[in-house]
Order: sequence, then structure tokens, then C-alpha cells
Amino acid sequence: MGYQDWDLPTKRNYALWFARHRGFRNILLLDDDIRGLGLAHLVAGTRALRDNSVAGFYIDDFPDLSVVGYARRLAGRSCPTFLSGGCLFLRLGSGLGFFPPIYNDDWLFLVSYLIDGTACALGKLGQKPHDPFASPFTARFQEFGETIADGLYALLVSGLYHKRLERGQWRIILSLRRTQLADLINGLQVRQHRSTLQKALEQSRSITEGDCVRFLQEWADAAQRWNDLLLRWVVVR
Repeated sequence: MGYQDWDLPTKRNYALWFARHRGFRNILLLDDDIRGLGLAHLVAGTRALRDNSVAGFYIDDFPDLSVVGYARRLAGRSCPTFLSGGCLFLRLGSGLGFFPPIYNDDWLFLVSYLIDGTACALGKLGQKPHDPFASPFTARFQEFGETIADGLYALLVSGLYHKRLERGQWRIILSLRRTQLADLINGLQVRQHRSTLQKALEQSRSITEGDCVRFLQEWADAAQRWNDLLLRWVVVR
């Protein structure tokens, strides 16, 4: 369930390939809507890579959230931000993650680094403000990536990550997701917000546990092929 028009993961993967091909050791992935980055942040990120593979920021000054995330905040519910691929320092070791063609590709990229304890947070930055509800179809587009990322992190926190390929786990995750979306819709006051979230709920109802497991398997296979290719292209300086 990839998205042909969603090219940000491809650009990020290309940056990894280009850096490895040129023999770079450390790189910074930076989106053009990030605001507030200064010399002190660059120094902190560079130093952090001495002991970590990944270092990033929480995008909290105009938060980096999905449409559903903004709706949660509008409804008075907690929705914290997380490390963002919008400003991410990377040390190019032998095993690199892979940005899958899906919304929340950066969250998925970070999973393996969080598991092995080689990711760290450096503070907060901002991004260019935008209207998350401008298009009623954005929430629909984001829904599969939201489901996979939220589900994986829930399994990780609960100690059940090893069961991520079990359909029964995703059946539970999807059921909870739909219940939460329906409840959130009822808690919103603005008609446009409710109709936008309805698109997310409609998309969620079309997702099966098989879709989720199949995506995870395909992502793992793609990541393995990706790293095999990167090792062939590495340049030693």
C-alpha cells in the first residue's frame, strides 16, 4: 500500500545512497520547512553522532503532527510530537535503515535505532505553519502510515514487538484505531474537521490485518536488499 505521489521517502533514500556512494561518514537530512536551526544545533548534532547512529529534534513549534494528531489536540487530548526525519543527523555505519514509501516513513526508519539504543533527541525546533485540514483527503492518505507507525510503537512500548507479524495483533490495533477515530469525530466542534476525520475512518475500515503484515514483510525484504546494494556501492576514503 505505497503511494506513487509520495516521493519524500525516495528523496531520503537517495540522500543515503548518494552519501554512501561519495564516502561520507555523517550527514544531515533537512526538510525545507524546518525553522529555527542554527549553528548550536549543528554542533550538537555532530557531537551526538560520536556515540549515536541517529540524532534528531522534536518539531514542536508548530508541531509536526498528522491531521489526526492535530484533531486530537483540538479535542483537548494529548498528542506529543516525536523525533522527525525533517532534521535528522545520521552516522553512516554498515547497516542503514530504509525509508519505506508510506506516510510516517521517518518513524519507521527510526525503529531499529530505538531498539538498539543508538538514537537520541537533541531538543526542539519548529516548522513552517500550514493548515492540516486544507485538503479533506490528506487524512485518508496518511491513515495507513499512521496505523502502521502507531501500531508498531504500541507493540514496542508494551514489549510485544516480536509479535508484529501476527495478524491477531493487528486485528486488535485496527479495532482500537477505529474506535478512537469514531470517538474523536464525535468530540470535534467544526464540521470541516469532522468530515476530514471521517475520511480517515473510512480509509481505516478498508485496511485489513493482512495488509499490515504484508507491508511489514515487504518493508523488511526491501530494507535487506537496500543494505546489500549499499554495501556494494560504498566508497572508502
